[in-house]
Amino acid sequence: MKKILIPIEFKNNSDKVIEYAVHLHQNEACAFYLLNTYSLNISGLQALNFLKASKDWFEKPKQKSEKGLVILVDKYSAIYKEHKHQFYALSECESLIRGIQKTIENLKIDLIIMATKAKKEKCFDKYATNTERIIENIRKCPLIIMPENQTIE
Repeated sequence: MKKILIPIEFKNNSDKVIEYAVHLHQNEACAFYLLNTYSLNISGLQALNFLKASKDWFEKPKQKSEKGLVILVDKYSAIYKEHKHQFYALSECESLIRGIQKTIENLKIDLIIMATKAKKEKCFDKYATNTERIIENIRKCPLIIMPENQTIE
């Protein structure tokens, strides 16, 4: 079974990239791992909040990540229940790059598929910052980058 990692940012094209990944692999058994990373902002004045933080302060980002991933996993598990596809949620309090690296190592990921948009409109030689960081730092796994305007045919 092919293991595919899909980094998820809830504000961007999560549904589009999942549907694109499933469409590319519609005829093969795949496990799709939806990864959302989050961090606790403890720099600058936020560090004062960190010193006074309650359990809720630490739990809110985790709960938001887990809740969003559960919604996506439930949705796509129901849509593709007749296919040879499985969907899993991975929520990590980690930097995006380190979260991807750990997931590749721990789960023996075969492929990463992610959505991106250009930094500037009509400028497709520059990717968004996270995409550039992934391209520069992830070398142990092939990467497919889906442009934001990609359609499934």
